[in-house]
Amino acid sequence: MKKFLLLLFLIFFFSNLAFSQTFSYNDSRFNQIFLKILSFIHKVNYFDQKLIRSKIIIDYPNKKAKFKPGDVISLRWRLETPEIITQTEANDPEYRIPYFWHIKLYNNYLSSIALKEETLPFLPIKNYTFSFKIPLSYQLSSFYFFKIELKNSFSNKTLKEISSDYFTIISFEEAKIKLDKYDGYLLKTPIKFLNKYEFLFFTSNEVFLVFSEKYDLSHFNNKFLKIEGKEIVSEIRNVKILEVLKVTPY
Repeated sequence: MKKFLLLLFLIFFFSNLAFSQTFSYNDSRFNQIFLKILSFIHKVNYFDQKLIRSKIIIDYPNKKAKFKPGDVISLRWRLETPEIITQTEANDPEYRIPYFWHIKLYNNYLSSIALKEETLPFLPIKNYTFSFKIPLSYQLSSFYFFKIELKNSFSNKTLKEISSDYFTIISFEEAKIKLDKYDGYLLKTPIKFLNKYEFLFFTSNEVFLVFSEKYDLSHFNNKFLKIEGKEIVSEIRNVKILEVLKVTPY
């Protein structure tokens, strides 16, 4: 990051020098650019050092936490810094703080690939929360954990990272969640509804937006199916959303 910014500075410097020699005058605009670049380099380095010296503390979930499919997990953590990043610094209109949180959920028993990933903006606050609803398809395991990374958005460099304690998610069978059964027709839509759902399921009297963490529903497109799943709460009135757990083609 620093090398890139230094290179950028040198390019502008020699460009300015060439123009000055060619036209025999100093362009004040270049001087302003140099000052902005220097100021930006200083500010990024200043915040980098602040955050590198900081400490991330995860308050929840802990190793005693136990969830079932359909529950909402609230990941809660704190950022403790030796020097507080002030609201004035964060709201500087010319130099936005170039950082973000990268949240990943893993099951260490099943795979090294994250089950879920989200990015959150970095804000000059002390306490943070990230919540999501556990899909019904998640398997029974005591090896789920979150990984939190604080990253520089320009260099993508990870400044700080921490992993939570392992916690448990039980299966929908063990939780004795009763699945609903439907007969109908599955159709893939040309656009994603709510930027997430791309399949519609038509029954004799209802229409659902459907998704599945277990199946690739593209294999069942334009087919009549028997499905088992559970309707989840929708944020939009009169829109029904169904998570699919079992699929049986006719």
